[in-house]
Amino acid sequence: MAISPTRTRRWTRLEYERLVDAGIFRPGERLELLAGHLVVREPQGSSHATAVGLAEESLRACFGPGWVVRVRMPIALDDDSEPESPSPRSTTIVATRPASTRGRAYMITGS
Repeated sequence: MAISPTRTRRWTRLEYERLVDAGIFRPGERLELLAGHLVVREPQGSSHATAVGLAEESLRACFGPGWVVRVRMPIALDDDSEPESPSPRSTTIVATRPASTRGRAYMITGS
């Protein structure tokens, strides 16, 4: 008996944002868009949350006023990805000027 390959559909970031805005997903459902695929994110533990909070405080102090430090928040990388962090076991922190289209952004990733 031959088994047919599973067919999947890739999503664009715009389509993903429309699904979120339309309330398609359950409240609190932990999803992110990676390379056109909807991926379920793993839950965080207490020690991880503490480490992320400490890193955020340190970066706010380092960058100073006029910079926005975004921790584990969605970031639109391209038309097919809007991750919160590169993997469930790592954290991405982005520091940018509010008008990031004219300024410089720094992405810090660690596990």
